[in-house]
Amino acid sequence: MRINHILAASALAFSLLSSCNNSEKKGETENKTGGMFDSNDQKLSKANELIQFNNTLVKIDNRHYNDMNAFTETFDALEKHIKTKLENPTAISIPPIRRLNSLSIDKIEDLKYPEGTKDFKPLLDQMDESYKALLTISKDMESYKSAEDWKEDKGAKLKTFKEQAESEIKKNREASVKVFDQLKPLIDAAEEVTLANNPLKNQYIRSENILNIVLENTKQFFDTKDIAKVKPEFAKNYQEIEKLLNENKADKISDQYQSKAGSFERFNDAVNDYLGKMRILQRNLDEGTEFEESNLSAFEQASTHVLHSYNNFVD
Repeated sequence: MRINHILAASALAFSLLSSCNNSEKKGETENKTGGMFDSNDQKLSKANELIQFNNTLVKIDNRHYNDMNAFTETFDALEKHIKTKLENPTAISIPPIRRLNSLSIDKIEDLKYPEGTKDFKPLLDQMDESYKALLTISKDMESYKSAEDWKEDKGAKLKTFKEQAESEIKKNREASVKVFDQLKPLIDAAEEVTLANNPLKNQYIRSENILNIVLENTKQFFDTKDIAKVKPEFAKNYQEIEKLLNENKADKISDQYQSKAGSFERFNDAVNDYLGKMRILQRNLDEGTEFEESNLSAFEQASTHVLHSYNNFVD
């Protein structure tokens, strides 16, 4: 079943801009003791609550997205297996064995809503319900496969599974986009508070700018049908990402904050790899040749790696 990967990816792209808690102090994290919180402490506490809420949603949304991709891959493999066996019962074909795993520490029903976020609950409930519905469809499909019920209906029920799954995935992704679009102004304001006196402010902000360009560039590349329109913007984005990456590499993290140095370097490495995948596609654009499926897949995966590396850096 071919669910539009870029529909899912676009929802992911604008939802995973997680922030950082303002905990980098000299000698690492320090705890304040004694007295009541003053107004600045209260603002920082509320900001960190919002950012933690956002970061938890990021993890949940990542899991939803990954499981949806896993479902589509399993469906495609099962559909191919059934078609092969129906056409030739003696043919050697191994059915897919992958199942979705609903086990996770972070769950929507366990969320604690910070001040100003209660209105997000209906959308988050929609995400939760659609994801759980997909888990049920996955279990039903597993039973259909293991009992070989497809031998009786000649694979007809696959169409039902596909339609149900597409509906639930659409509901989940639409809710996800709305949640993170509406949450972004709150997170941006919280980020200003947490980064106010953060010694890694420049690295965080520049890295987020890189991420935004990477994700928008990837989405634009797959969304635009006219390749001629992609070419100039693709080259422009490459130059901007490369410029910011070089600034990141030159902006070393001091020895006082070495706990962040490793994840910062891994983020930069992921961006550098993404640029390499861009160069491969740029040659196709320049020469007017067809894109290889493996290169397209590697390009999309490199974008996701940048995203994950960024989240690890700012977490």
